[in-house]
Amino acid sequence: MAIPNLDLRSRLATPADEIVYNALGMPFAQAASVSTVGLALVRADACVIWANAAFAGLTSLAGSPVGVQLDQALDVQFRLARDEARDAFSASRGSTLELHSSRTAPVMLHIAGLDRDQRVVVAVSAAGELMSAPLTPQGAAMINPLTRLGTKSQLVAQLDAWAGETGLLLMRIDLDGFSEINESLGRTEGDRLLQLVADRLNRLSRSGDAVFHVDGDEFVVLQPSEEPGIASASAIAERLTAIFDRPFRMDDRLVEIGASVGVALVQAADGDGAKDMLHKTELAVREAKRAGGQTWRVFSEDS
Repeated sequence: MAIPNLDLRSRLATPADEIVYNALGMPFAQAASVSTVGLALVRADACVIWANAAFAGLTSLAGSPVGVQLDQALDVQFRLARDEARDAFSASRGSTLELHSSRTAPVMLHIAGLDRDQRVVVAVSAAGELMSAPLTPQGAAMINPLTRLGTKSQLVAQLDAWAGETGLLLMRIDLDGFSEINESLGRTEGDRLLQLVADRLNRLSRSGDAVFHVDGDEFVVLQPSEEPGIASASAIAERLTAIFDRPFRMDDRLVEIGASVGVALVQAADGDGAKDMLHKTELAVREAKRAGGQTWRVFSEDS
């Protein structure tokens, strides 16, 4: 199952469980891919919808946890009291489970309700472990400190690791006239605008998409697609361009900025197809800029 690239923190009614809230300070896809903290989405009945590798390791689950009835698995692995796990996952407000094993250090599960039907679970190796601990050098290279999106390094790593199980759409968003806005408003306000752009891209992306801040005023959206084609790529590019039809509110002012979007696609099982996708999006963006900006182009070998 694809990683849901949701800003889950915005869906928590209140930061009742601060550990869960802080763990979701970046889009879920990026947080999960670089984190040694366990992250999972679980239904209210405790069935696992999605989990990262760290979660499986911390909870001693063999293989993929997706579809596992977590309360029953934890009862067996950690000999919990009767109904203790079930009650923790069914609670509408935040709850905590402490897991003890003779083989590993204690593990804390912090559970917070997203809505009536879903829970987000954060697993840490000890009760005192801080969610805001510094990233490793490798992890820091993968996260842009300004927007908390994945960097170009992370995007390249994902493209390199692509095994061709599904097709891909790669969409590069290059802001139109950002340098002029940056100069007129100042660097601080320019950075705030980039953060607002990143937030809007996150909120409007689909589950399974990954959003990256690859350079100055350039962003990339990576989207798995079963059958990517020119028509579907064009429709998605048009929606991305339309995101910038609405101005961005910055305190008492509205800032208007457009974007040129370049799209590249690769079919499933095209072993080398992902390697030059970034270059193809650059070429497509150039064509969109030549057309005056605030438009999109899809790369085609015939164009």
